[in-house]
Amino acid sequence: MQKKSLSLLLTVCALCLCACAKPALETTTQDAGILFNNAYTAMEPNLPEMMEIPEDMILDYYGIEPADYTASLVRISVDNMLADEVVMMEASDEAAAERIEGLLKERLQAKAGEAENYSPEQFAIISKCGVVRDGQSVALLVSADYQALVDAFAARS
Repeated sequence: MQKKSLSLLLTVCALCLCACAKPALETTTQDAGILFNNAYTAMEPNLPEMMEIPEDMILDYYGIEPADYTASLVRISVDNMLADEVVMMEASDEAAAERIEGLLKERLQAKAGEAENYSPEQFAIISKCGVVRDGQSVALLVSADYQALVDAFAARS
């Protein structure tokens, strides 16, 4: 009888612990945000002073719908004469990752088109940069030290 009681008690405890756990999606979203922050910290020595684009402005700046991503980090140069820009997003699914990748490539092309006429130096930097994708994580990385940013993004996990 005591074995049944102990077994029942352990089963109830296990169920209680499972009920208290966070859903996997929330944990993944939080982890992606932390990893993006860690990657950005590694990128900072290679960047000028940057400012954050608030999440409620991402749709206006990039055309990316809030439902298409679960985590983001977006920074642009404080000096509007510099092309430096970092956008890291965790897409909500594979289709969203493809949409985000396409929109970030469009952003890069528009940025190059603007710089071509006013700053050959910044145009040359932009021309060597790109959009990087790793599964559902997508990043637009623009910097004279582009490879250092790519390396930091790749090392985030």
